[in-house]
Amino acid sequence: MAQARRGGQIQSKLGFLIYGNKGTWKSSLAAQLGDMKNEAGEPMRVLYIDTENGSIDDLLNYKASEGVDVSNIYVVYSTSFEEVKEIIKQAKDCNKTKPIMLFDSQTNTNFSLENEDGTPFIPDAIVIDSLTVLYDSCIDALNQFSKKRAAVRAQKKQMSGAEKVVAIEGAGMEIKDYQSLNLRGKELILDLMASGKHFVVTTREADETISEKNDEGQFVSVKTGRVLPQGFKQVDYNVKTVLHTFVNDDGEVCAQVEDKDRTRVKSQNEILVNPSLIDWQVIISGNKGKEEFLVKNSISESVAQEIKYQEKKTVATVGESVLDVSDYDTDLDALKTETASLIKAITSNTDKTYKQNLAKIFEENGFKEKNPTKYTDKEALKKVRDTIIANAEILGLETV
Repeated sequence: MAQARRGGQIQSKLGFLIYGNKGTWKSSLAAQLGDMKNEAGEPMRVLYIDTENGSIDDLLNYKASEGVDVSNIYVVYSTSFEEVKEIIKQAKDCNKTKPIMLFDSQTNTNFSLENEDGTPFIPDAIVIDSLTVLYDSCIDALNQFSKKRAAVRAQKKQMSGAEKVVAIEGAGMEIKDYQSLNLRGKELILDLMASGKHFVVTTREADETISEKNDEGQFVSVKTGRVLPQGFKQVDYNVKTVLHTFVNDDGEVCAQVEDKDRTRVKSQNEILVNPSLIDWQVIISGNKGKEEFLVKNSISESVAQEIKYQEKKTVATVGESVLDVSDYDTDLDALKTETASLIKAITSNTDKTYKQNLAKIFEENGFKEKNPTKYTDKEALKKVRDTIIANAEILGLETV
């Protein structure tokens, strides 16, 4: 897993986090990557991932009406965190014979990203506008999953009636969910840094709050007066440049270089009036003749290795494993137990409709092996388990 290199000049990739309130040029600044030149002196090819369904459309239309060629910007619309991660992965690996392939849910077909001449579109830069939408999608998915998880627990405890309803509807995210959520945000930024592409990520701003006791002794949220990037926590730690956009008292759009600019194009906490990313063109131009070095994003592998280490340490100390590794989806036996428990809860239901629905789901998804204990492929069994949880309602795991 470890990587190393000797000291020497390597290419420097731009990596921006731009956050601020609405109307402070976040999308416009991000789109300026398309006005820049790549290391070869050609127009920068930008893969613009629009999570807000139209954040960039009017700007591109305006530029085109002014005679500006915007064909070097390819806009992809998605609100799925996992889909965006997959797009970044493909953008890293694509080449002249391996295009970026996407799935069109409306036509139910795959398609490739191509230039006007039919050759694969190979981006020099990636924009995610905005990260806030992806965060909201993850929160909603985790809340829905929490209800499914509560339903499974209620089923195991043989709850019924109002007690079961309260358990399910009152379910919320747990501490491990928040920890996992923040880890995913960091991993997305690391994916971008490991892609070998210049990138810009935008996000809205949110008031920073702290918990304090009021006069009645109750803890309440109090605004500190500071604002932070909204969504995943600490994503600003890994980017190279943080710009906080705002409108000053004179009505001018400004951007403060918040805390750092690792490229050293701008000074720490410098305030830019009418900011422009073109100022950072000097970094790209300076890459000519330098070696490209990609740092592998191995955070998932690192977590898996640390879990194995802790498991080994625990066994050496107490003589047996006491880790609940099922929380990490790293143990095949734990997955077998969990999936078998879900299937048993469905098949033991007095309403045989749920058992029939389970058989239908297995058939539709091509799950030929119905006995979890016979699986040897962890990912295959994980897919079975996740499919059952996703269909919990029609399988009687959420019904009263």
